[in-house]
Amino acid sequence: MAGEVRTFTSAYKGIATVLKSRVTVGLAFDPNKTSTVPTQHEFWAIWDTGASGSAVSQRVIQKVGLQPTGIARVQTANGIHNCNTYLISIRLPNKIGFYSVKVTEGNLGNEDILIGMDLIVEGDFAITNYQGKTVLTYRTPSIAKIDFVEEAKKADALLKKKVGRNDPCPCGSGKKYKKCHGANE
Repeated sequence: MAGEVRTFTSAYKGIATVLKSRVTVGLAFDPNKTSTVPTQHEFWAIWDTGASGSAVSQRVIQKVGLQPTGIARVQTANGIHNCNTYLISIRLPNKIGFYSVKVTEGNLGNEDILIGMDLIVEGDFAITNYQGKTVLTYRTPSIAKIDFVEEAKKADALLKKKVGRNDPCPCGSGKKYKKCHGANE
């Protein structure tokens, strides 16, 4: 649906050192020209903010039936290589879809797909590790600026303000201060 904000959140057990999510991949298509969505196959994807572009493994290429569309020079930790390129459609969790994404073939070890900055920058991406648990959240399109510095300044100003025990808690929970952040006072 045009103009709709799509979001998803992935919560991990403990602190995650690799960010993964399930995605589906199929042949590229133009949703304005066809009502038939090509067959989609489910894979695991890793999110990599250090990668300029997205990549797929040989397993994805074979299962989806991808055909090369060209060759690109790609720089990896193992040097510069010529790699086949492919066009895919990819659906992230919660039906966030991209219908014609140029990806390169890559040796991704045990992983199927690498989601690089080419897709990450299509929206807002954040990672938190609150209370020892990693949470990845993503939305597209971007609808607001996320700035932890501004957020901290506002929180500090609220905490410095004298709050009565029966006043709403400044954290925004909707609870009275005495039942929320003032409970230990």
